[in-house]
Amino acid sequence: MFTWGKHLIRVVHNFATPEELAILDDYLNSLPDFESKSVSWLDFIKEEHNPDNEIIDPKVREVMLDLHDRTHKYITEVYFPESGLEIISDDGNREIELVRWEEKTILAPHSDWRLPDGSPYPLTLPQFTLGSLVYINKDYTGGEINFPDYEFKLDPTPGDLIFFPCQFMHEILEVFPVEGKKKARRYTMPVFYWFNLREKE
Repeated sequence: MFTWGKHLIRVVHNFATPEELAILDDYLNSLPDFESKSVSWLDFIKEEHNPDNEIIDPKVREVMLDLHDRTHKYITEVYFPESGLEIISDDGNREIELVRWEEKTILAPHSDWRLPDGSPYPLTLPQFTLGSLVYINKDYTGGEINFPDYEFKLDPTPGDLIFFPCQFMHEILEVFPVEGKKKARRYTMPVFYWFNLREKE
């Protein structure tokens, strides 16, 4: 029987391999300096993306697409069946990105799927939207993702994959440099997935 709750926050450790992480980390470290947040992209979103930040490196693109495919496969073949759900329709995903966050940047408690007044979209089927993050580096302290409504906090390590219903309120805590370092930057690969689901009979 399907229920909403903490168990729908899923973490898969070592999801990305050290080799994949090295390719992504090296690429992101090679990019120009930025303030607060910088997004690099595979497919352009006119209202959001800087046209100069397209990812053209074929190795980086290959790693990102493979991580996306494996995430989708895990969600549909493991996570949904274990959660008592089955797919009515698979409605694709948001464009795949790499995001760099500067130190002292935080994300206050929020929902990724909101009503016009800013409150979370109701927890109802059949619509089901998942947010996912692959953590790329750990050249910082802090940066935990926290779900205050569910008493769940993840201090991520490189290679971790986390995904969760987009209605769930969450926050990203402040990032600080590790001892001996002058800067702290947090690198992630976020993807949002859209489905229509029903309870498994």
